[in-house]
Amino acid sequence: MQPGSLTSIAALFLFTIQGVANAQSLNPEDVLERVEQSEKEGVDTHFGRGYLDHVLEPMAGLQSHLIDEYGLRAYGLLSPIYQAGSGTQTMNVGYDLFVRWDDIIDSPGWLGRGSMQAYGLFRDDALIGTNTADFMKSRGLAVDINDSSTGGSFTSLALLAWEQIMFDERFEFVIGQLDPITIVDSNAFAGYDRESFIHKTLSSNPVRSVSDPGLGVGFRVNPTGSSYLAYAILDGSAKGEYPEFGSLDDGDWAHLAEIAYQPEIEGLGQGNYRVGLQHAEASGDNPSSTTWSISFDQELGDHLGAFFRYGNGDGRLKSVEQFLSGGLAWKGVFGYNNDWIGLGGFWAEPATPRGDSSGSPTRPGKEYGLESYYRIQLTRRSQMTIDGMLIRPSNPVGNNNVEGIVSLRLGFEF
Repeated sequence: MQPGSLTSIAALFLFTIQGVANAQSLNPEDVLERVEQSEKEGVDTHFGRGYLDHVLEPMAGLQSHLIDEYGLRAYGLLSPIYQAGSGTQTMNVGYDLFVRWDDIIDSPGWLGRGSMQAYGLFRDDALIGTNTADFMKSRGLAVDINDSSTGGSFTSLALLAWEQIMFDERFEFVIGQLDPITIVDSNAFAGYDRESFIHKTLSSNPVRSVSDPGLGVGFRVNPTGSSYLAYAILDGSAKGEYPEFGSLDDGDWAHLAEIAYQPEIEGLGQGNYRVGLQHAEASGDNPSSTTWSISFDQELGDHLGAFFRYGNGDGRLKSVEQFLSGGLAWKGVFGYNNDWIGLGGFWAEPATPRGDSSGSPTRPGKEYGLESYYRIQLTRRSQMTIDGMLIRPSNPVGNNNVEGIVSLRLGFEF
């Protein structure tokens, strides 16, 4: 790891303290609400409070003061992931920081509540010399085996925005630096490679044409308590690292829309059913691209949940044209309320590479596989996940028609 990477991690680390979360949405409000819920319910651990919790105990008073007096909350997660295949290995590290300053404006009338929120992230996927892309190439894989393939280190202030909730919570808007994943396409059981499934088809959406943060505005209409319609327009030329006002002059825009139905089904529990459409206008050397997706997650009682995703696109901006994934997640296994077991499968159709002077490129074959993980709550602020994948590569290497990948992930919560 480069010195600059260490500096980035340290800077983020020193900014945040918090407790435990089961976050599958990357929206800071959702993450921090789950933190509070976990603290109220308590967390079953295999090894007690742990050393890290004792070290941060003197900060608990400051934490409570900031929440009670100012409504200022923060949560951070440091999570290295090690992955190994046949004679090849790779390792990446992520640090995610979620901050929210609630109810800066709190009006009993139509104006409603106004809050500030932020989400910052750091990724480095070349910790042991072989980054994710090189690992995949050596195994004949076309679809990312994690959601952190950056080719090195990357730091981003992905979200820094004002949120206003108005008209008895029927209308919401957000303006500022926006991250698409905090607005649309979340999933309660498979939405975050740092806490559940690791393979990108199971933790994210590899087809979605709009994925980079940028300055913009988003709207959400809640016609009923169990449905919403969301739309956002973002700067399509932004690099996704920080708010860029200069690139707005390019006039290239990215659009996201999603409609969702969120029923509470008797005997099962909460469900979330979504249909999304994304369009990126042409920008620089990048062509325009349109994609769409459907997904759902549904509780099946208190300890079991099911999920499904499908995405379809033109392959102009992403390396995958279409995919589907689905599976089950068990929470509270073996008597520990924050231990999870997940089992999922996926199928993906890689996009045809762009042609070059040597002639028309060959279309890759289909890629499909299985992933299973067991996440263990070691102490109050630390987790360990043991994960295994079996993948049929789109371009098998030698006689290896099936690739096995073992992953070990740690999580340290602040």
